[in-house]
Amino acid sequence: MNLSFYSIGRFCSQIHLTKPRSEIDLSAITFFSPFALVYLGMYLRHHNFLGYRFAVRPPEAAAAREYLARQQFRERFNFREDTVRRESLRRFTTSTSLNDIIDIESDFHVGDEVGDKVRNILISNGLYLSPSKVGLMVGEEAGSLWRDALRPAGSAN
Repeated sequence: MNLSFYSIGRFCSQIHLTKPRSEIDLSAITFFSPFALVYLGMYLRHHNFLGYRFAVRPPEAAAAREYLARQQFRERFNFREDTVRRESLRRFTTSTSLNDIIDIESDFHVGDEVGDKVRNILISNGLYLSPSKVGLMVGEEAGSLWRDALRPAGSAN
């Protein structure tokens, strides 16, 4: 089963939130789109904050497990420390994929940093489609998102 933009909402809606632990069964998942992975992670982070805890059954498919590890899924979304240590052994330390998920710190220069990362990923993947223009567009968008994040909730401008 693939988790994608089209299926992740339905997947999360079927999670029964119970205390002390809810089970999330990823055993049948063979592929995660980056969008679905971030959505699932933010779902878990939000509900962890509300006091829910989860027992996550990992994917049986090796490629899906390795993708979770490569994207540092458990570290990014606040799992138990012993699980994070175990999963870190599966992770590669370099980003070489267009589907890699990167953390973005709230900083005035976030646009430049994201633009640089995008340029590096494009170049390392042999894509020479004007990386400076792509980096500029990504940088401008990231900067815009950063400015929006600083705006008070409910503010129109």
